Amino acid sequence: MDPHDESSCFEAVAGRDPVGGGARLLAVLAAVLLAGWVGGPNDGAAQQTALPGFTGGIEAVYQNFSFDDEEEVGIRSVSLLTLPFAGRIGLAPGVRMELRGNVARGELIRPDESSIEISGLTDTELRMVADLMDGAASITAFALIPTGNSTLSVEEMGLAGVVGADLLPFRVSNWGSGGGFGAAVTLLHTVGEYGFGMSGGYTAAREFEPLADEPIQYRPGNQLHLRAAVDRTFNGASKGTLQVSWQRYDDDAVDGVNLFRSGDRIQGTVSYAFPAGATSNAVVYAGYLHRAEGQFLVDPETRSSEGLVLLGGGLRTAMLGGVLVPTADLRLLRRDDGVDQGVLGGVGATLELGAGDVTLLPSARVRLGNVTVAEGVESGVRGIELGFGVRMP
Repeated sequence: MDPHDESSCFEAVAGRDPVGGGARLLAVLAAVLLAGWVGGPNDGAAQQTALPGFTGGIEAVYQNFSFDDEEEVGIRSVSLLTLPFAGRIGLAPGVRMELRGNVARGELIRPDESSIEISGLTDTELRMVADLMDGAASITAFALIPTGNSTLSVEEMGLAGVVGADLLPFRVSNWGSGGGFGAAVTLLHTVGEYGFGMSGGYTAAREFEPLADEPIQYRPGNQLHLRAAVDRTFNGASKGTLQVSWQRYDDDAVDGVNLFRSGDRIQGTVSYAFPAGATSNAVVYAGYLHRAEGQFLVDPETRSSEGLVLLGGGLRTAMLGGVLVPTADLRLLRRDDGVDQGVLGGVGATLELGAGDVTLLPSARVRLGNVTVAEGVESGVRGIELGFGVRMP
């Protein structure tokens, strides 16, 4: 079992690889590019001069994917209704507490009309962040609170594996675990038109019982991550950014015996943000994630290495009485063994509408692609995403 493996969704349905996990790369990437990962010291100084009040938001997102060749895939459709929530409150100048989590309901329908469902809270993340040196450095301590469904039946793990797949960008990637804790340090610096950033952190995972009918104790491997970024401003209006990250995992263990060594992950992303007219801004990006081959420690079986290409762009423009944010993206997943891979493209938009002290965020997106589920077996895949969020203030 490898909770860091987001790729083997169809093997999971067949009961061969029941655990899926990992971050939603595209969602993280979009947030990074639109919000800006590397900032100068003045950004942190502004945060330290005042004690911010509460900010937060909540959203409802419905996602559904269906397959053209449902008999070969073994799935007619899989859907996920997610209610993500997030909040932040200042505790002292330069010190804040952040909370984020999800309430979710997933359902997988097979060709024979039978279905599998999981619902409830996922794990909740609590963070304490302290800005230092006028915002040029920060220290973060975090805890993953095990509020989710960490113990599942074999059928429920099939659904969890599909939802955690790399190719399908569901909002939830992991239904629950034994929790964990860790810390990270971030350093920022500017020199002229250049900004530099570096962060490093360590996450320790706790063991839990993953299978409802088998009293085994499973502990995911602890994680070490390093990230670096450099950006350059052009003519005070455009910005190019390069980001590189590396993740390493310790051995997973079952009942205290090492079981699996997940392959290292390296990701690189380049982006360019620029004005697009008098009232609009745009961003384009390209990224690549490589996950090295994983190794089972009790036999010679290995988990195939994979590469995930991410391409896309977005626009922010005043329109329809608010701010319209259309986006487009492409995901191309390839594995050395040639299965559980494919391509998926999407287009959609979010509309930001001011309503008093809150911002309303309706959104819609469609996706089309193709997936290879076994040697010589392919199927088209279609997806739709509808969302509505409220951001405060």
